[in-house]
Amino acid sequence: MDNNSETKMFKVSIIYILINFFNKGIGIITIPIFTRFLSVAEMGTVTIWTSWLTLLTPITTMSLTTGSMYIAMNEFKDKRDEYQSSILFLSSISSIVCFIIYLILHKYLNMLFTLSTPLIVFLFIYLLFSPAFDIWMLRQRYEYKIKKMALVSLTSTLLSSVITIIFIIILRNSFYNIGNIRIYTTYSVLGVFAIYFYINIFRKGNLYYSKKYWKFATTVSIPLIFHSLAKNILDVSDRSMISIYCGKDAVGIYGTLYSISALGLIIWTAINNAFVPYLYEKLEKNTEKDVYDINYISYFIILVFAVACISLTALAPEIVTLLTTANYFDAVYIIPPITAGIFLTCIYNLFANVILFHKKTIGVMYATIIAAIVNIGLNAIFIPQYGYIAASYTTLAAFIILAISQGITMKHIHKKPLYNIKMITIIASIVIITCTLFTLVYHYNLLRYLIIILLYFIVFIFREKILSNLKQLKSCTTNSKK
Repeated sequence: MDNNSETKMFKVSIIYILINFFNKGIGIITIPIFTRFLSVAEMGTVTIWTSWLTLLTPITTMSLTTGSMYIAMNEFKDKRDEYQSSILFLSSISSIVCFIIYLILHKYLNMLFTLSTPLIVFLFIYLLFSPAFDIWMLRQRYEYKIKKMALVSLTSTLLSSVITIIFIIILRNSFYNIGNIRIYTTYSVLGVFAIYFYINIFRKGNLYYSKKYWKFATTVSIPLIFHSLAKNILDVSDRSMISIYCGKDAVGIYGTLYSISALGLIIWTAINNAFVPYLYEKLEKNTEKDVYDINYISYFIILVFAVACISLTALAPEIVTLLTTANYFDAVYIIPPITAGIFLTCIYNLFANVILFHKKTIGVMYATIIAAIVNIGLNAIFIPQYGYIAASYTTLAAFIILAISQGITMKHIHKKPLYNIKMITIIASIVIITCTLFTLVYHYNLLRYLIIILLYFIVFIFREKILSNLKQLKSCTTNSKK
């Protein structure tokens, strides 16, 4: 990065947010279409398929396209093409081996997946090529190549959504399962982009095997396989267990409302993608000023995300009414605990980023496995008794454990003081309590609106301070470098 790295980071963050908002905006616009053309059970099929996609990705890719790739971008600055090519080939081998295992055991695995054989075969085909898309996008973000990334991201999202809607409208009265049609069309379009980058990465890198790159990648990534798998289990086990205990209708409702709750991740994912290169540069220098800058920017990021999550929770009834049908409204109560849990994503990522910088991925793995085990255990106890609403609270409990575990691990690995844990704990507690308390006023619109007005009035009062912090944030470390 140059001397204006901080300013660049924030400009890129804003652009990432806008891109993600556009992409998510397309998804939001299409929710009312899908909930009206697809039955709740068909929505459940889509949710289950995407859940398995999330769950299997770290296994078939060996987590080579996640945290280790960021580290490799810094480690092999002059050999990025070669590194990407060799790692993509290793990921492909892993995907093919997993598919062969499925073919051998498909009779038994189909019962576990609760999906048809064609859908699972299509899943593995997509898993083979999709890492190329992820690798290409990650490098564009790391190198701040915004125009290319924006064009590809927006085009792929728009095309997949439009083509899917066209097919659903044409085939809505046919004998085809519309849920299956949505899966095939959406991911076929995305798959075309993935295949293009798959070929392009091999063409540019022209390297299939490298002992050096494979050893580096697997050393860093193998613990991340278990971390990513545990994290994905944490994210999707609730839906799988709801399917077992409550059926596909309940999965469709829960999955749709979970997607609405995850709107806050748009902001956080964009900020974190821009923040990681900046954080790694600061940690490499690790002066007193660098630590101050990391803290200053981190606290502001946390506060912005806190306001976003509380706002989403406060307006949940209106959002659900706007985007779905009456079948979904009773599930509005899952949004507050899920949104509070998603806020904790911000907290544990701040800790995990530091752990990954030190290449101590095994520390990340242990924390995530503990949280995933707790989540499965709580789901097994409470979902049969209280239904899918209970899953949102068990998810929140697991995210609390994950954030605490990652914080403890980070303090053990990064010996020097970095974040003010006490302040972060206070902010997180306020967000969790505020979000969950909103469930008590969802049927009292006047009271809820008064609370919303009060919250935004407080933001308005401190607007000058917020704007002042933004300006200072852009220049605080730039000035120190001069």
